[in-house]
Amino acid sequence: MAEEKKNESTMGSFPIRPDGELAVSEREPLEMISVSDNLDALDRAVQTTAKMVETYKAIRLICLRLTNESDWSYQGDGLYLAETGAQKLGIAWGVDMTPEKIEREDFDDASGRYYVYTVFGTAFSRRLGRLVREIGTCSSRDDFFGKITVRAEDGTFSKEWKALDKVDVTDVKKKAMTNFMGRSIKRLLGLGNVTEEELVTAKLDPKKIEKVDYKKGRKTDEANASPELKKVRGEIDSIATFLSGGDAEAKAGYIRSASYFKSGEKEMFQTDAAAFTSERWAATTLGRIRGVLKEQYPDEYQHRYPNNGHTDPAKPAAAGPKAGTGREADRGGR
Repeated sequence: MAEEKKNESTMGSFPIRPDGELAVSEREPLEMISVSDNLDALDRAVQTTAKMVETYKAIRLICLRLTNESDWSYQGDGLYLAETGAQKLGIAWGVDMTPEKIEREDFDDASGRYYVYTVFGTAFSRRLGRLVREIGTCSSRDDFFGKITVRAEDGTFSKEWKALDKVDVTDVKKKAMTNFMGRSIKRLLGLGNVTEEELVTAKLDPKKIEKVDYKKGRKTDEANASPELKKVRGEIDSIATFLSGGDAEAKAGYIRSASYFKSGEKEMFQTDAAAFTSERWAATTLGRIRGVLKEQYPDEYQHRYPNNGHTDPAKPAAAGPKAGTGREADRGGR
């Protein structure tokens, strides 16, 4: 019988026959195969982890079911949970938030001086027994608070930074705190990267969620819109564009604020002028956003409405939707 040769490896040596097969008998178990003494413990760890994954999925689904379509919006390519939704989840899961300190940092750059407020704190869920540390920030350069819109002689608009003393410090602090609260709740509950499929599983309709597309804008069917509604939509969009200087996120914020009302427990608003299907709701929104324009930019208001706006055939000063009636929702004016 040919002499068996040894194969040296980093794991030890074992015999190999001339035909290349391992020369191992049933009496000589392969020593290179090692069975962990902790196999039972490892198996328990795998089972525990699998159970934790299922629990996490269940918690995530419950969170989504506690929200409605108005608590969400599409921001670019992703889904964004608004403060209204975060507050609901915070109450449901017994979240206690503790802002520990707020700091201000001042900076200089080519555009001048600005500052950033940062809130540091913790959030704890009594139901989950989980604690996280988080921060929230807001800058005086925030587009909503820190910019002013200027009309050029050719009729175009541009945005410029406000003088630092014209920025409301209280607004910046409040937004930093709101940012801290929202980030804390979403992190505590693991609500990052929510998908449309998850919303559908939670009985939410993605088609009812407002879209803010920074690149293409929202496409809306105009077939059933009356000439009056189209006119009011266009004016809302024009004023919001002026107020925001064309910034998509800030523009959506102005429209949302002007259109907001409550129908029972449901919060109603739009973030895109083209989304209005109710003439009454659109007219009310126009009246409100005109009021913002008049208060913040009286010269621009006078330029647009030399007769105080009363010549507009749409008559946006008509009474708005009454909270709790639900009529606008029934008429499709989401």
